[in-house]
Formats: sequence, C-alpha cells, structure tokens
Amino acid sequence: METIEKVFNLLTETPEYVSGQQIANKLNISRTAVWKAVSSLKQRGFLIEGKTRMGYRDLPSMKLNEDGIRRYLDSALDLTFETYEQIESTNDFCKNWLSIKKYQNLTLFCQNIKQAVTAAMDKTSFLQKSAEST
Repeated sequence: METIEKVFNLLTETPEYVSGQQIANKLNISRTAVWKAVSSLKQRGFLIEGKTRMGYRDLPSMKLNEDGIRRYLDSALDLTFETYEQIESTNDFCKNWLSIKKYQNLTLFCQNIKQAVTAAMDKTSFLQKSAEST
C-alpha cells in the first residue's frame, strides 16, 4: 500500500483532527511524507482540512472521483471509472457516449459516490451470480 493510501485510510477512519506527527509516527514515515500525501489527496479533489496546532482531518465529500469510490470496494475488483465534474444533459451524454464507445461490458451512470458504490457492488454481485450459474 502506498503512503498516500495509508494516510488517506488513517484520515478517513478518524473523525477528529490528527497531527502530522501522529500520522508520521503511526505510519512510520516522515512528516514531509505526510505533507506530500495530504497535498496529493487535495489535488485529487479530497477535502482535507488542516489547522495549525490541531492537524488534519477528512471532510467527507459526495464528489465523484475514482479514489473516493474505490475506497468502499474490494481492491481486487477490476472496474474502470470515468468521472466528470458536470454534465449538461444526462440523456444526451449517455446517448452520445454509448454511440461512440460501443462497450460490451455493463456500464453504470451515477451522480454521487453512494450511488456509484452501491451500483459497483451490485454489478459485482450480478457478475458473481452469472459466473456461478454457468
């Protein structure tokens, strides 16, 4: 597991502030590595709050991003994600997307993380049941 994943997991499992030094000690990494991981998480769109003399904490977001969805799923799942900040018309987007991509795999369109995770779990369950029946 990479440093960024370890820092992310620690922050999402702890609702209160965690100091950079506490994170560094717990993960056996430098405070600089903690700072770099937090900066990288922020660049990926995660809401990480940092307060002087208090530390960092994760502010949960419903913003769709691949990392946010994957954290709720089994890491062994082989799924591909495409996320978008905003779509003008879902109907127009789906029609256009399907006419261009011609995917044979099951495709899920979701508007938030909860919906995406639920759909991905349902897809996995559906695929496992299909494999068992053949």
